Amino acid sequence: MPALRHLLCWAWPARHDRVRRRSVAFALCFVWALPATWPKVAFANGAFPDSLGILLPSDQPQRIVAATNFGLVVSSDAGRSWQLICEAAIGRFPTLYQQGRAPQSRLLAVTASGLAWSGDGGCSWAKASGPFDDTDVTDAFADPSDGAHVLLLAARAPTDTGRSALFESHDAAKSFGPPLYSAAEGLLLTGVEIARSDPKTVYLSMYDGQLQPYLAHSADAGKTWTRTMLAKNLNAWVLRILAVDPQHPEIVYLRSSTSTADELVRYDQHTGQATRLLSLPSRMTAFLQRSNGTLLVGMFGARGFVSHDGGKSFADWPNVPHLRGLGERAGKLYAVADNTLDGYAVAESTDEGASWRPLLNFDDLHALASCPKLAATCSSALSMLHMNLETVDAGAPYAVAMAMASSHHGGSGCSVARQASQPTLHVVLMLLTAAVLARRRRRAHHTRSAQPRAGPCGCRTGRCASRSSSASRR
Repeated sequence: MPALRHLLCWAWPARHDRVRRRSVAFALCFVWALPATWPKVAFANGAFPDSLGILLPSDQPQRIVAATNFGLVVSSDAGRSWQLICEAAIGRFPTLYQQGRAPQSRLLAVTASGLAWSGDGGCSWAKASGPFDDTDVTDAFADPSDGAHVLLLAARAPTDTGRSALFESHDAAKSFGPPLYSAAEGLLLTGVEIARSDPKTVYLSMYDGQLQPYLAHSADAGKTWTRTMLAKNLNAWVLRILAVDPQHPEIVYLRSSTSTADELVRYDQHTGQATRLLSLPSRMTAFLQRSNGTLLVGMFGARGFVSHDGGKSFADWPNVPHLRGLGERAGKLYAVADNTLDGYAVAESTDEGASWRPLLNFDDLHALASCPKLAATCSSALSMLHMNLETVDAGAPYAVAMAMASSHHGGSGCSVARQASQPTLHVVLMLLTAAVLARRRRRAHHTRSAQPRAGPCGCRTGRCASRSSSASRR
């Protein structure tokens, strides 16, 4: 009780003790700012900048598109220069970016207000329309063999009694028709993909209320479906599609997730068997099946694994960065990394990932994409970006922030952007408050009166601490 009394004595100083009253006010602001800052730093809108994935259009060999939590960073000269398409131009909290096939070459992004698409390289964006609630869009997939064909998942479909459903577009995501597939009651769709070597082969991943994973398959472009319950020994809470084998449409690679760890699973449609290939002690952050069949897996904490025998065995992948995503084009391997921990956001390798040549560091990003409409929309984006980079360099609690953000990274390197309420303001306020509070306390130390004054809690202001010390000595 004496300790509580002393705390109250300090927290409620006398009216004339203005120094400590101001200190208390700043301390309360500090406590308010701190929790509002740390959980949001991995998200968009003024957060610590982070990478999400990479897009490498095959018909534009010099173009590289890096997806980030503050928009798209684009290079048209193989990484020699970069320009920004800010998040505000795309939509609210965009993620799960896709690049469609030529000639449409649609850029797609799942946002908090629906599916956004761009037909001019990201200069302007529009919202897809269809018989679904825009806020329920959870995934989209651009057909790798048809630039006009796009599939979309919605968590609920108002036209179909509120069930998860798959929708189809034949005008490059401008509009979607009625449901192509409706999940049974109690099932939630989590992913969709079309086989590259057979456009009629489509896969859907889903799970039920008991967290039992399922995979649905169609061999006739969605006219009929076969649903398979996968092995219960997968221990999956959520099942997502990583990729369909580009040469073998009957082989699907899946990410099986629990609350703390991931597994790489291969499903064979011919045998109906799901085989666990690799169990990870943490989150999977990237996956790529290379053109030569090599499997690459990235894990949280700058760890990687490689398989040269189709997943029968995996070896450690040395010299791997903190992967956010992987890509391949024309024999080159591309990595999306942690800009702060690795010193670069995008790098390329010509020696199977043994060494990396950095292509992009966010500190070197100083230009917007050459689009007339972006000038006004993205006018403050670059200054916000560099202010946040300076916050990280100044010693903000980055390690704690990344640890808290790690659970939001997954799949092929895409992280789900969630709503953040001006986290940069909280960061600035927190740092400013700490500085002012330290100054006030130093001033209080030098100006404290030697003669004690009566305080409101029955002890002498400025003497509570010394009285407690004397009592403890006795």
